Amino acid sequence: MKGSSRFAETLQRVSVLILATAAASASAGEEKISFSHLSLEEGLSQSIIEQIVQDRTGFMWFATEDGLNRFDGYRFAVYRNVPSDPQSLSYNELKALYEDRDGHLWVGIFASGLNRFDPATEKVVRYQHDHNRPGSLAADTVRCVLEDRTGRLWVGTEGGGLDLLDRSTGTFTHHQADPDDPGSISHNDVRTIFEDRDGILWIGTNGGGLNRFDPDRGVFSAYRHSADDPDSLSNDIVLTIHEDRSGTLWIGTYGGGLDSLDRATGRFTHHRNDPDDPTSLSNDFVKSLCEDHAGTMWVGTDGGGLNRYNRDDRSFTSFRHDPIKPTSLSSDRVYAVFQDRSHVLWVGTYGGGLNFFDVTRKEFRRYGNDPSDENSLSNNIVWSFHEDRDGALWIGTDSGGLNRLDRSTGTWNRYRHRADDLASLSHDTVRVVFGDRDDRLWIGTNGGGMDRLDRSTGRFIHYRHDPDDPNSLSHDQLRSISQDRSGALWIGTFGGGLDRFDPTTGEFVNFRHDPDNPTSLSHDFIRFAFEDSRGALWVGTQGGGLNRLDPRSTEFVHYRHDPNDPTSVGTDHVFAVHEDESGTMWFGTFGGGISRLDRATGRFKRFREGDGLASDSVYAMLEDRFGTLWISTTKGLSRFDPVTEIFRNFDVRDGLQSNEFNGGSAYLSPRGEMFFGGINGFNAFFPSEIKVNSVVPSVVITDLQLFNESVGVGDAVNGRMLLDRSITFTPHIDLSYRDNVVSFEFAALHFSSPGKNRYAYRMEGFSDDWVSVPAERRFATFTGLRPGRYVFSVRGANSDGFWNEDETSITLTIKPPFWSTWWFRLTGVAVLAVLAAVVIQSRLRGVRMRTQLAAAHDAQLAIIPQASPNIAGIDIAGAWIPAYGVGGDFYDYFWLEDEPPQLCIAVADVAGKGMGAAMNAVMSDGMVFSRARQAGSVEEIMDSLNRSLFHKVERRMFTAMCLVILEPESLRLTFANAGLCEPLLRSGHEVRYLSSRGSRFPLGVIRGAEYESTSVQLERGNVAVLFTDGVPEARNRENRLYGYNSPRDLLARLETDELTASEIVEIVIDDVGKFRNGAEQSDDMAVVVIKT
Repeated sequence: MKGSSRFAETLQRVSVLILATAAASASAGEEKISFSHLSLEEGLSQSIIEQIVQDRTGFMWFATEDGLNRFDGYRFAVYRNVPSDPQSLSYNELKALYEDRDGHLWVGIFASGLNRFDPATEKVVRYQHDHNRPGSLAADTVRCVLEDRTGRLWVGTEGGGLDLLDRSTGTFTHHQADPDDPGSISHNDVRTIFEDRDGILWIGTNGGGLNRFDPDRGVFSAYRHSADDPDSLSNDIVLTIHEDRSGTLWIGTYGGGLDSLDRATGRFTHHRNDPDDPTSLSNDFVKSLCEDHAGTMWVGTDGGGLNRYNRDDRSFTSFRHDPIKPTSLSSDRVYAVFQDRSHVLWVGTYGGGLNFFDVTRKEFRRYGNDPSDENSLSNNIVWSFHEDRDGALWIGTDSGGLNRLDRSTGTWNRYRHRADDLASLSHDTVRVVFGDRDDRLWIGTNGGGMDRLDRSTGRFIHYRHDPDDPNSLSHDQLRSISQDRSGALWIGTFGGGLDRFDPTTGEFVNFRHDPDNPTSLSHDFIRFAFEDSRGALWVGTQGGGLNRLDPRSTEFVHYRHDPNDPTSVGTDHVFAVHEDESGTMWFGTFGGGISRLDRATGRFKRFREGDGLASDSVYAMLEDRFGTLWISTTKGLSRFDPVTEIFRNFDVRDGLQSNEFNGGSAYLSPRGEMFFGGINGFNAFFPSEIKVNSVVPSVVITDLQLFNESVGVGDAVNGRMLLDRSITFTPHIDLSYRDNVVSFEFAALHFSSPGKNRYAYRMEGFSDDWVSVPAERRFATFTGLRPGRYVFSVRGANSDGFWNEDETSITLTIKPPFWSTWWFRLTGVAVLAVLAAVVIQSRLRGVRMRTQLAAAHDAQLAIIPQASPNIAGIDIAGAWIPAYGVGGDFYDYFWLEDEPPQLCIAVADVAGKGMGAAMNAVMSDGMVFSRARQAGSVEEIMDSLNRSLFHKVERRMFTAMCLVILEPESLRLTFANAGLCEPLLRSGHEVRYLSSRGSRFPLGVIRGAEYESTSVQLERGNVAVLFTDGVPEARNRENRLYGYNSPRDLLARLETDELTASEIVEIVIDDVGKFRNGAEQSDDMAVVVIKT
């Protein structure tokens, strides 16, 4: 580090204090914060963070010792010194960063002056010290910058005192220490400048204490440390100053801790580190202060980590680096603390890069196994819970037995199976812990039957299956225990059906599936039995749907999944049940989401992933006191408002034990606390503690790409400079018709959980439909845009689903080729006479052209299948409609040389029109056929085709393709999509587009594009439709697009059960034709229908 000698000497003492404070335990009362980290691995240019700023647009900026970093939540853009460019940063070691009211960033640099950086143009204006110019910057190391309320820009220098910049002339007025003037600044090494609510400037110096400066009077008053005055400033090195919302002025000193000033008396109150008090300030070397939106003060120390000040008792809670905890603070040397507008607190460290967390969000508490601590959960796979009347929590684990947690003392007790003790737990896998109305504890095991624990003795009474006793438990593997209003227990077994147990007699009555009795239990694998408020018993099975047993009846009513009835239960695997406060029944299914029953009609309404549910595979459901449902799944935890029907999803980034939970592993305590168990421990929380972040994000366009190459400010593209300023600040761009592949990247500048932000975009002039994409797909690519005017717009939502409805837009003009301009056409009229002279040659050429077109048509027709595949139970048909006799669209079928047999279906669109596109289509089809016959996965086939086409065809002649592999025996459909329209799938009455993963660029555009496959399990009666963009981009006489909603709505209206695949193809093509209403077909179409 470079700097003044006094500061360097003080810094040498820090290492000793770092070791001393790091040894102090912060476990007593320390609250956990899970920090997210950003460093070199994520693109940060350097791990020393000197200053943090959020600009008016919403970008985060970080001053490091190796350049200026801009962050959009996903990527860093780094700005450094370029020796040959005088408009770049003057040096890379940055010390100060400030945004003024014009949106310019002022950058203080070590030994290289002051820079003004314009984020729009990405250009720098430099201000440096010049011995020959008295009005130049006083010293070249700039430590702080501030613009006051009147617009004056103040600059603190190391060795040159305080400067005031006249931006109109570029000259500086100097305020420097003068030992003969008591009204001058006390020291020339200025480290911080702060303006209070009265317009007074407070200046912290490195050795001269604190200065009060009235800019209008031009007089400084100094506050210095005095060893004889305990109420004086605690140390003369002042690095940070802040006035809180109550008007208290806080001063952070380097070596004297944290002071607050009573401005009326001039007396200071000290907050110092006390090694014997874990609630004192963790370290006396204070580098940064930040008051968050809620008024909480955060203190960054050089060696003591981050501190939170608790005003009520004037105590501090410290957050330190822990090498065995990856979510702890990355370094205890905290240089900068800053809260952004999305309420995320950023912590910049020396050597540890960036840390950040959302102040508003309280994480879910997690309990897990610690292999080194017997006083912890015995196993991380958790199946069940119960809280007894004493407040003890009982937890059933997989292979870890039964656990009891005394939450008042934090003491864990374990109950395990011991072969030498017949009164021990019967099995160490505990699937059910149930407390009856008499507070007796019943244990359901996976192989050991049912136990009852005598808590006074710690001994277990066993109930096992006895094949010789029909009144015994029917099976030793249990999945559920519940109690009805009569006091009887209902036991769900995994393979033995449902048992009713009378605790007074000890006898079991068994209900089993009987294939000859339609009113018997539908399946013997039971997931739950639940008595509702009306006395009906609901039984969920794994494979047999849902059963209802009414009071005083022995006949079961069945609710089964019907793939052709969207009002049936979601699937036949019903894992969870809940009756809400209104008496509505909710059921969680594995693979079909949640189903809400209308008791009057017996119909269900389904809520699935497409509606916002985290996963269609549901494990458990609980209701909080606000009527909100909490749903555990295979992809995290969902919170669902039944009134608005809106979901909010949580995952491991929010503190969940894992994204994977366990079936039935949920419990609501009498106090309203919720418990959910999974594969990595369990979470406990009160729903009211889980807050949402309602801050709406600003949305920006961050990148323009042509053919997957970013276009930056001043970059030349085919001799043209497209951008004279950042794409973020560009309202309009002109492109050529040759720019066939145009991409925009965008970001919602909300940093609470950027990976969970969501986006919607559209391109007006191309389609009015909004396209929704997740954060990992925050880009839009358009191919082959016709000449004309377009408006690209994008909106964004934060991770809690709060949308910014003020869309961000940019206008594009695609310029036509010269031969389609008006002036060229006018010139064409003038030369018609000349053309008449060569009409004979023209006719001869026409004969040759027609011959070539006929040959191209025949060649293309030869690749189009002349017959559909003959597959039992599967109907497939396709059609190809060129716009000009020949074209670039095609489809084809191939049998792969695999066992079992698999059918490969390719639907493709080669860029271009007419004969050239047709011949490339023939070539592409041949390559598909050749590669597909070699077998392999969809990804392997697509990657191979992409490499071949990249090298074999002209750069702008790319191929959009959807490649499908259909397994006739299993009805498994696997596909990858390279820039073609997404396939449509109709299942029952539900019609949806099938989105794919991985690269969406057409084949042949990007050398290393990676395509990923998506698999769909088809059911009998499903219909899949694949088509090229000639369908949605068909236009009518009013120049309106057919669009993507039209084919989806058409497929939803059709009675597909009564139609063949060929008839569905004809209806689609006919509907497009009716929409055009006589308008010319301008693009080729290919349509393939798969009906199971």
